[in-house]
Amino acid sequence: MDRTGRKTPVPDAESPVIEFFFEFASPYSYLASLELPAMAERYGAKLLWRPIDIAKVWEAQGVLDSYAAIRRLKSGYIAADAARAAAARGVKLTFPATSGNPAPARLVFYALAATDPARAVAFAQAVWRRRFKGEATSEPGDLVAAFPGLSAEWIAAACADSVAAGLLAASNDAAVASRCFGAPWVLCGSQTFFGQDRLYLLETVLKTASAASASRTVSVKQEGAS
Repeated sequence: MDRTGRKTPVPDAESPVIEFFFEFASPYSYLASLELPAMAERYGAKLLWRPIDIAKVWEAQGVLDSYAAIRRLKSGYIAADAARAAAARGVKLTFPATSGNPAPARLVFYALAATDPARAVAFAQAVWRRRFKGEATSEPGDLVAAFPGLSAEWIAAACADSVAAGLLAASNDAAVASRCFGAPWVLCGSQTFFGQDRLYLLETVLKTASAASASRTVSVKQEGAS
């Protein structure tokens, strides 16, 4: 049931799949992560969390230098705009002093996801909470502080893990294949959505699919009763 007490759909083989491509350094990815789980639950959709290395995605598409230049120009605006968007949702964002290195967090996520996807999601959420309180999330000690269930030694091993690296590469490739150009990037069926401010359009798609599914179910039951 959802928070209102209504029964929520349970994902099955025919349920929509939402692929959430994100960057740990992206404040908009963080904001999207606060909305997507509840949205997926409302419509019985399966939510796949897929951190990516956006620089690798841009590089594969031949636009790394162009996008890096644009990001430098936009950096001040992004900080102010993300803070406004967060405030509108009752969330306070404080940026760390430096952008840091999100590479370890990506690999730790996939090392966890290989055996326990739910724990990987909890890790991502903990890293974001720490990062957007203005604290560092680049070093193993930072990640242990964010998610105390891990050790610095385990994190170091995860950063050298070939399975984690392969899962990250697969997500980068999937993002490139879907013509991703930024984060958050959401793929649902054949439709893509860029930015947390487009999640309302994703919800429209899910709502339409849910209504169509309910209609088909009613038709099948009526045919079976006749």
